Amino acid sequence: PRLFDYLAILAAVTLASLVIAALVARRLQSAVTEPIIAVAAVARKVVQQRDYALRAPKTTDDEVGTLVDAFNDMLRVLGGQAVELRNADRRKDEFLATLAHELRNPLAPLSTALTLLERSDTDPGTRQRLVAMMQRQTKQLVRLIDDLMEVSRISTGRLELKREPLDLV
Repeated sequence: PRLFDYLAILAAVTLASLVIAALVARRLQSAVTEPIIAVAAVARKVVQQRDYALRAPKTTDDEVGTLVDAFNDMLRVLGGQAVELRNADRRKDEFLATLAHELRNPLAPLSTALTLLERSDTDPGTRQRLVAMMQRQTKQLVRLIDDLMEVSRISTGRLELKREPLDLV
């Protein structure tokens, strides 16, 4: 009989331990695991949709809440950087379109002048004017390309400024 009493006590203690362990596990799951799963779900959506406005819900003020805050702050910063990159890309496209237009402008008169110079009946006065115009347009192209090279040196940090005294008189 005493053995059965001990077994009953052991069974009761074991059952009580299992119930307490289940309650602790449930509490840990709601306090730790669920917020981390929510952060992972938001991270997955951000990667798939590229939507940096998404945020993970903060449910606690402990270390897990700090993790959620840091994750949300990171999304805010990345969202701002994504907007800046899109704006920079748009400005670059506008710059390239303007550059292409400016480079193309001198080419039309050059092409026309070359066509006229190929003709054998072009008088010497016209030839001189065409050559002078071609020289001006070529100089314009060289200036545009030089300016483009300056922009490139400035944007890559390779522009060197040489300081020297200058007499303003």
